[in-house]
Amino acid sequence: MNGLSTYAEISASGGLFAIFILAIFIIFSISRQRTSKSKIDRLDRYKTALTRTSVVILLLISGLAILRHLIIESDISTAKFGREASLNGDYFAEYAYLPRGKILLRLYDAHSKNLLAERLYDYQDRIRLAWTKNSLIYDTSAEGDDGEIKLPPGFWDKLEANYLYWQ
Repeated sequence: MNGLSTYAEISASGGLFAIFILAIFIIFSISRQRTSKSKIDRLDRYKTALTRTSVVILLLISGLAILRHLIIESDISTAKFGREASLNGDYFAEYAYLPRGKILLRLYDAHSKNLLAERLYDYQDRIRLAWTKNSLIYDTSAEGDDGEIKLPPGFWDKLEANYLYWQ
């Protein structure tokens, strides 16, 4: 079932891209047909067409971002979270298995219960968290620092966890 939903997502993305390219082609061809022989008129029409195309692109991107956010939120609302505390007790992590082979990991401050960092990643195996003095390692198969969260998390991690959903 996961493969089917992933295929559907890829097909939908490809379809939207094709619609986008077709819209650009139609807008520019209509603009070209309506242009007069004057270079100034032609330039104004191209500017108008480019502005309209930019607005359409921004609306599509915004719509897709909102749709992705709603899908992720619905997946999260039905998930059951597990919890694991750090070795020194300053932090705790909550994790949940989401549909399509994704795992949501949230890192909290144990004293204030504030969300410090959040990761959404693909992982097919059972989650294994490894706490060290300076980091939380959540994906041992990742290269470099991709599979870990530095302790304490930085400003960008906190901002991303609390305000941004585009991970």
